[in-house]
Parts: sequence; structure tokens; C-alpha cells
Amino acid sequence: MDGTTGPDAADAGPGRAPAGRAPESGVAQSGASDGRPEATEALLHEVRALMRRMRSSSIVVAQAHGLQTTQAQVLFALRRLGECRVARLAEKQLVDPSVASRQVAALEKEGLVSRRPDPEDARASLVTLSEQGHAHLAELRRHHMAVFSEALQDWPTERVVRFTEDIEAFTEAIQPYYDYIAHQVSKETASTESAPEQAAKRGDA
Repeated sequence: MDGTTGPDAADAGPGRAPAGRAPESGVAQSGASDGRPEATEALLHEVRALMRRMRSSSIVVAQAHGLQTTQAQVLFALRRLGECRVARLAEKQLVDPSVASRQVAALEKEGLVSRRPDPEDARASLVTLSEQGHAHLAELRRHHMAVFSEALQDWPTERVVRFTEDIEAFTEAIQPYYDYIAHQVSKETASTESAPEQAAKRGDA
């Protein structure tokens, strides 16, 4: 789900809009007389509703395990990324490196993550899940799995598989747009920062 596919994928880098598209306007360059706008709007509505419900559920599950939602998100991100710099974690979480650094510090205090100096850059540190963090994350995953299993118990396996494939295709189709937007926002933010501020961020990397 992290990659891009399709004919436009090769042209879609983080700093370049996908070929033949206009993500800044949110409108694809295609005809609009076949009910497509209404169908797309309905999809957007349902995706937003799903995100709200998932966010609410994530808050409840995280709190049940003594975590804030953002802390749980950091743990899941570290599980995907493995050992990495704070700057890399911030990039994936779409937050400022200073925010990610504070999140990591709080989790380190709880014994859920560990840090060590980056051998390639003495100013930076590498972050990874601790043994306790892996165990805590396993409990979170079991809780989420229990919720999903209960909610989808009446769905045949074939429907679950098909829905999963549709979500994967949707994610791959839309990811280049959000990568492009995130890159543009990052460039605009960097251009307004002073040299000391940028140096401080690099030191947190």
C-alpha cells in the first residue's frame, strides 16, 4: 500500500504532481457528465465518515491501554519503519520534528521505545521499539483485531478479501496526490523558517 502503481506512477515523485492531474485544484481532467462527480463526492463522504469513526475507536482502544492516540500512532509507525531517525518518523507522521521528538521522549520515559546515538551523525539519534513497546503494541493489535473480527463476523471471507483489495487500490491511487501536497507544504514551511530553526531541526534528525 505504500507504493504507487499505474501508468502515472513513474511520473509521480514527492515533489511532482501526478502526470495529467491537478491535485492542487482537486479536480481530475476528465468528463463530468456521467454522474462521476456525485459518485466521487459520495465516496469522499463515506471515507471521511470512516476516518472519524476509526479515529474515535482508536482513541478508545489507546486509552484502554494507557496511551494517547498520538503515542499509539508512533508505536505503529516504528513497527512499520523499524529503527529510524526522529526526522524520518516525523515525515511519516506528517508532524514537525520537534513534535515527534517530544512524542518519542514521552514514550522513552514509559519504556516503550529506546534511543541510541546515530553512528553516522553524532547530533542525531536512532529510535526503535523496546521489548516492552513490542509487547504493548501486540496488545493494541489484538484489541483492534477483536473489534474487527466481531464487527465483520457476518461477512464471508471473499467479501473481506475483496474489500481489502479495493482499499489497497484506493490507497495506491490517491497516495501520489497527498505526497505531492505534503511536499509542497514542507517546502513552504521551510522557506519561512530562519537558518537557526532549520539547523535545530537537522540536529533533531
